[in-house]
Amino acid sequence: MSKRFGECEQTKFAREEDSAEFRIWYEGHQNVYSATHVGSSGAMEVNAAVKLWERSESIGFRYTTLLSDGDSKSLLELKERNVYGSETQIKKEECINHVSKRLGKQL
Repeated sequence: MSKRFGECEQTKFAREEDSAEFRIWYEGHQNVYSATHVGSSGAMEVNAAVKLWERSESIGFRYTTLLSDGDSKSLLELKERNVYGSETQIKKEECINHVSKRLGKQL
């Protein structure tokens, strides 16, 4: 998922965004624009997790553990949606890099 499309960002930088040249390019380009998310980055993370977990069953696969950066919103949403039914428990593992970063800030 993405909130931006790299080609658009590069072209905005190369051509002035307010210029006629950019507007002409953008009008012809916006049909192939591939931003797949509108909203906050936090919401994108939750939506991506739900999408991955829900479609995993179509290939005969189930996730059982969510690797977390400390934020529980994705886990809460997966549990609320009950993606695999009540018989499957979802565990949360903390990313050691994020844990050490938070601990370092506390010292």
